[in-house]
Formats: sequence, C-alpha cells, structure tokens
Amino acid sequence: MIIADTTPYPWPYSADFHPAKSAVVVCGADLGWTERSQPDLTVTTNILKLQQLASKLGVLVITVHHPQPQGYTTSPNPGVSTEIAPNERHIDCAGIDALFGSPLESILHRKGCSQLLLVGYGLETTVHSTMRSANDRGFECLLVSDACAPCDPTLTNAAISTIEMSGGIFGAIGTTHNLLAAWRQHYEQLNQKGTL
Repeated sequence: MIIADTTPYPWPYSADFHPAKSAVVVCGADLGWTERSQPDLTVTTNILKLQQLASKLGVLVITVHHPQPQGYTTSPNPGVSTEIAPNERHIDCAGIDALFGSPLESILHRKGCSQLLLVGYGLETTVHSTMRSANDRGFECLLVSDACAPCDPTLTNAAISTIEMSGGIFGAIGTTHNLLAAWRQHYEQLNQKGTL
C-alpha cells in the first residue's frame, strides 16, 4: 500500500506502507514554537486529527520538546494532544533536530518503526532538521505538509522544494487527508479479514 498523491514519488518507496511500522513525530510541541511559527487553525486541527486517529489505531505518536531561545517558554503546546495513550511518548531533545540528545532513535528501533510521518511547528527548523537527520539514519520519511507550520511563511516553498529535489533526497511530501484515508483503508481491510 502507498499513500495517495505524494510527491516527488509514491510513498513509501518500497510501496509497503504499514501503520504498525510507522510513527507520527510531532516536532516543536512547545508553546514557544507555536508562538514563533504562528500556525493557522488548519495546521493545528490536522495535527490533532493525526494524533487522535493514530492513537485509536495503535500507531506510535511521539511529541518532541525542543530547547527554546531566550525569551520563549517551554510550556506544552495547546495545539498538541497531551493525553498519554499506551502508544504515545513525550520526549525532550537537546537541539533543533529531534534525534539529537534524545531517545527518539532507540524508541523507534525498539518499536520496529521504519516509516516516519513528520508534522509540527517550525517547518523549516524543527521539522526539516529532524527529517533530514532521520533520512540519514535510514528512516523512510513523509512530511505531512498541511500539518506543518513555518516560522517564516516565505520559506515554505523552499523548505518543501529542498525535500523534493533529486527525486526526493530527504523523503516525500503528502497531505493529512490522504494519510488518514490510507490508515482507514488499511484497518478496514484488516476488519474484513477478521484479523482485528
């Protein structure tokens, strides 16, 4: 199975999208990053939809708290679900890249997650840096573009273009609607087979 209409290639590259092998990584899960990125209601709503359905379906969700520049708070982001389900983790990292100085990589390996769905606040900072780092470590990455808020909206096109260049050097770009549809289709098929 693949996610519909991803660019620049059908994601994942293996054509084997499997929710049990995937994780939603919510970057910039702090009020300070919300204040810096100023997301619109659509972004916040899409992040919550992804968190809620992922939780319901048993997909791993990891929200990441990044260090804040002086003058910004590290309070939890009100646009990110703070409910802790069995398949949810809240972690701290030591930099803009969520994999730096954090348990993120070891959690993903322990859970058998090789496909990352990246969302959050700070598209061209926390999200982008995490995606590039995850790609370098061998994870198959999908940026969910309408569930990401940029710090500087004039950099959005450049941030997305950088991911898509050279045939998807850092991964692919998709949308919330198509990701949710793929999850639902997968679990409907499991229900029909009686394996749920």
